[in-house]
Amino acid sequence: MGIKDNNPWESIGGLMGSGPLSRLALYGSMASVPITPKPDQPSATTYSQIRQAEERFEKRLLKLRDVLPIRSGRVVPSDDDLPIGDARRLRLAVLFLDICRFSKIPNYDDNDQDQVLKILNLFMAEMLQVVRAHGGDFEKNTGDGLMAYFKDGSENQCAQRAVDAAVTMHCYDDQVISPRLKALGLPEIRFRVGIETGLVTIANVGVRGDHHSLVAIGNVPNIACKLMNLIPNGGIALGNYTRYLLSDDWQKETGLIGPLPGYVLWGTDTPYPAWEVKYRAPAPVHWALGLS
Repeated sequence: MGIKDNNPWESIGGLMGSGPLSRLALYGSMASVPITPKPDQPSATTYSQIRQAEERFEKRLLKLRDVLPIRSGRVVPSDDDLPIGDARRLRLAVLFLDICRFSKIPNYDDNDQDQVLKILNLFMAEMLQVVRAHGGDFEKNTGDGLMAYFKDGSENQCAQRAVDAAVTMHCYDDQVISPRLKALGLPEIRFRVGIETGLVTIANVGVRGDHHSLVAIGNVPNIACKLMNLIPNGGIALGNYTRYLLSDDWQKETGLIGPLPGYVLWGTDTPYPAWEVKYRAPAPVHWALGLS
């Protein structure tokens, strides 16, 4: 459909002058997972999957020893996707992720910036892994966040995949990433996710060379992004239409957090409702423990 699955870690490797980092080295392998029709243990949060996430974390940590401290680079790599000025219009779910209070992390000298790069590699690589495992397409890395599309299947399935991904992201952060960052003397991560579903136009805007990029046009990405303002301390926020697309069981796991400023229900003057997902994946229990 003209959407390229970008890899920001290739750019990081190029800027270091060390060559691009391989996808396998930072992502590891993770099979595609099915959607979760009810608020039950998501298939990507089992004991086995959590252990695999721990292994990927340790492999990335070892890999970072080869690329830090950052070395001077010569060029900034560019990516070509759609022809400039071209666009595709799709019905999909848009997910925005933003690390809470990221600007508060010290980022002054070389050592600070090396630490920030370590945090981003260890956290963001796993978040991209989760996006991919749930059938999503990574659109862009904002430094302290990301934007992804979920476009496989019906609108209901797109919305559910995005919600499943968000729940899994929080599970992996709570049980794998933040505890290990803390053990390394690094700040724990708290983040927020905004999700909305509907019609989106994906366009390549700019001029030839490296002065162009993909942009998402429409209310859907704008709403997904602005929803995060309603949960400044972290969590998962949904637009009203995305909540409507979920099953009754999942809708029961949401709570109204107020209208989204600047938006109304289509064809009315009614403020657009925003919802927060209250459900969190429980800590998985190893099968052997259940036998004791």
